[in-house]
Amino acid sequence: MEATLLVLGLLKLQDMHGYQLGDLIDKRLKYLTDLKKPTLYHLLGKLENDGLVRKTVSRQGNRPERFTYQLTAAGHARFVELLRANLQDAHAAYFADDIGLLFLSELPAATARAYLAEKRNGVAQNIANLERAVTRHAPHTP
Repeated sequence: MEATLLVLGLLKLQDMHGYQLGDLIDKRLKYLTDLKKPTLYHLLGKLENDGLVRKTVSRQGNRPERFTYQLTAAGHARFVELLRANLQDAHAAYFADDIGLLFLSELPAATARAYLAEKRNGVAQNIANLERAVTRHAPHTP
């Protein structure tokens, strides 16, 4: 659901080539998703088959064909539905990485502290990334 919301939302902002979408996700949205390009292209095909996006073909000179994806009216409706569900849903968050905490006592204390310090640093970096995202997107929120 989240990958679909992301792709439909990006296409709502502007029509894009598949490569543009993948590049944008890889370079600017890694803090939100681990969506890989092969999965993205598979999802775009599914969205097209479901009538949520329209694909047009273009070619410049001798370059290979490029496919531009555009949101359809049905895609816009699905985007709004997914956005509402995403923003209203207060489901519990489970973090698979935290399962290791269950077995922390199986490690020597110094090793456990070192691993937890690494985890804390990673979490701090994620928080910093989210704070930058909030600052970057704040002008665009109503």
